[in-house]
Amino acid sequence: MEFLFLLFRYFPYGGLQRNCAMIGRECARRGHTVQVHTSRWDGERPDGLQITVHPLTALSNVGGETQLLECVNRRLAEHRVDCVVGFNRMPGADFFYSGDPCFVVRHEDRGFLYRLQRKYRARLAWERAMLDPAANTEVFIVAARQKDEYQRIYGTPDERFHLLPPNVARETFQRDKYPTARVDVRAEFAMPDEALVALLVGSRFKTKGLDRALLALAALPPDLAPRTHLLVVGEDSPRDFEKLIDRLGVRERVRLAGGRTDVARLCAAADILIHPARVENTGTVILESVVMGLPVLVTDVCGYAPHVLTADAGRVLTSPFDQNALNRTFAEMLQSPADRARWSRNGCEYARRPDLYGREGRAADILETRALRNRAGRCA
Repeated sequence: MEFLFLLFRYFPYGGLQRNCAMIGRECARRGHTVQVHTSRWDGERPDGLQITVHPLTALSNVGGETQLLECVNRRLAEHRVDCVVGFNRMPGADFFYSGDPCFVVRHEDRGFLYRLQRKYRARLAWERAMLDPAANTEVFIVAARQKDEYQRIYGTPDERFHLLPPNVARETFQRDKYPTARVDVRAEFAMPDEALVALLVGSRFKTKGLDRALLALAALPPDLAPRTHLLVVGEDSPRDFEKLIDRLGVRERVRLAGGRTDVARLCAAADILIHPARVENTGTVILESVVMGLPVLVTDVCGYAPHVLTADAGRVLTSPFDQNALNRTFAEMLQSPADRARWSRNGCEYARRPDLYGREGRAADILETRALRNRAGRCA
């Protein structure tokens, strides 16, 4: 069978991008043809995927998204495929992979003038076209609350939603595979052997709460501050945060590592994951840290925060966000090696659960079913 995936832009450290490539590879492994249409592809091209990059002339993101939709729709008019998957909003697609919260819910606090902008109106129209009760688009969701949000806004029927399991890479995220990581990572980043390392991972620093983490680092008591370091991993511009780092006087205790492919190794080396996100549909790194035995400090807005509570693998901060609560909890976790050891053991035990793995296989099963149904409908 032949599948077409639409993805506005691919870069190797984005969660949506990794899921697109992962599901595409699984479909290709099963013998299907997988086209991926995008405006830009940064990084290696996975084997088995037919990647088409459409050069765009638009000056804005929403203009580029519009152009890409037009390009793909022209291609589909010339060449029919068995199933179309939009990893971004694509009216008329068979599937929408919803990697973010509902667009309307995300922008509920925006003012009237913002909602008049072209980018808001276009993206809202695309989402409404896909989620409308009369539409034929099925929806992959990665957090249960997404369904509640979409149904509150659009009234989409239950049967069009498919909740996918997490996508922890079972073969990579095993703590015992990295026995020397603690020593090696500290040496690599010129941190003392006895340093306490807090890890923050994410490609959108503001959304992931890097500023909040820096404030918590700066607020540590004198007995903790000198030996606690923050290792920041992610593909984003650090310019605005560089100023905050200098203003807080924590330059010597912060390492900006850029995008990395060895997150599992860094989890094995760190003492705590700090993830005070403002918005987070899931937060795969949260669950990756749990199964690696890395204690987690996270805000409750993250879709995967309940895993931390269920596993008893760290602390979850309740909304509304309170910086003082983050500062206090961060210090408490660092001051308690016994608690960190318990959370680590609990996380490693939680990793035995089979329902934490297999997103790509489940998605491929569902795509095959729809593709067969589409074929049968054309032949009827």
